[in-house]
Amino acid sequence: MGCVAHAGGAYLVRNEVSAVTVELRRAALAAQTGRRVHVTGKAVPSENATVPADQVVQETQVKVLGSACNATIGSRKKGCRRARGHGPLRLQG
Repeated sequence: MGCVAHAGGAYLVRNEVSAVTVELRRAALAAQTGRRVHVTGKAVPSENATVPADQVVQETQVKVLGSACNATIGSRKKGCRRARGHGPLRLQG
């Protein structure tokens, strides 16, 4: 779970529990910017992820949990690892 932010032409969510920032790849997220969401999806190769994303997810489901939240996402710290390969990923608290 986290808040959708728009940065660098991409939509990002920072997981509230793990503090991992995920780039969400789906066209229709503009209406979700600034909203708290729960995302289900599949991790995809993240070599071209928008900074500060740690991972890239092709989401299959976005459930809106709230109408307003802090959509500020800071820069990725040096040394953070990005997920590589494919596999299921659930962002939840």
